[in-house]
Amino acid sequence: MSTQQQIREIYKKLPQKMREIIASPELGLLIENISKVNGLNEEQNGKLVQIVSETLLGISTKESVYGNVKNIGVDESSAKKITNNIEFLILNNLDRIYAKIISDVEIEEKTSENITVARP
Repeated sequence: MSTQQQIREIYKKLPQKMREIIASPELGLLIENISKVNGLNEEQNGKLVQIVSETLLGISTKESVYGNVKNIGVDESSAKKITNNIEFLILNNLDRIYAKIISDVEIEEKTSENITVARP
């Protein structure tokens, strides 16, 4: 496992698009939903966040996700299902996640442009 400093250095070197995906609430929600659907507890969810983050950072490979998931204390069947969820919903959909981030930012910007402050 890498130290926090090593992780920060790796993160800084990533393309802006990937940094935005990793830091996005959308990614967190996807991981949380995968955890809920598969009955993971809070500790296992935290480990799943770490697995996905390290994969996106390039610290772990896509091929190692299954083994890493298996190590969080789930049976083989659950590990396969969780790995499939991660691959389908996250790793194979980075462009869709990024598009959602961009559309949310555009909506926020348009909303803030249309807000007027009422004066007494």
